[in-house]
Amino acid sequence: MELEKLYEQCRTYREFRQDPVPRELMEKILRVASRRSSARNAQPNRFVAVLSPEKVAELQSFVKWAASIPNNGGVPRPGMEPVAWIAVSTIAQSGDSFAYIDMGIAVDAIVLTACEAGYGSCIFGAINAPKIKEALAIPEEQELKLMIALGKPAHESTVMGPREDGKLAYIRDDNRNYHVPKLPLDEVARFV
Repeated sequence: MELEKLYEQCRTYREFRQDPVPRELMEKILRVASRRSSARNAQPNRFVAVLSPEKVAELQSFVKWAASIPNNGGVPRPGMEPVAWIAVSTIAQSGDSFAYIDMGIAVDAIVLTACEAGYGSCIFGAINAPKIKEALAIPEEQELKLMIALGKPAHESTVMGPREDGKLAYIRDDNRNYHVPKLPLDEVARFV
């Protein structure tokens, strides 16, 4: 698939069919992420893949789902929760801004590789890091920054042009599909 089209499909999803993520696919996702560019080749990212249904369920209450979507519209309905998680942490020293750039590159590789295989994702920064670190036995010296939910999407998420009211918040329709307003190119980029 053309890369631009793949990025167009690589949206945020918050409800999932309950098809498991095969371990082989998770290994591929993390292999791709671990081989991406890294400043000074420091490779500070660390990942924990969570595939066990019991552990996946345990982690549900340790993330905050889409508070900006009204009426709990960003919280998955029962039976539509993620089927896998990836915990993303860093071993970089505090203040190493390159480590967070490296993390962004790796996370993009994770969600794009999952999307290519037909899986959707949701990236969480609003997490209860101490509880997750305890549940996953993440070493103290690692700084847990993000959680990524994975599963086959149970709804659609599409890009649309700017809203008439100028707001950038998602629109959720009656079928719980998301329509994501994006600014036009001439508002976010210029050419000199």
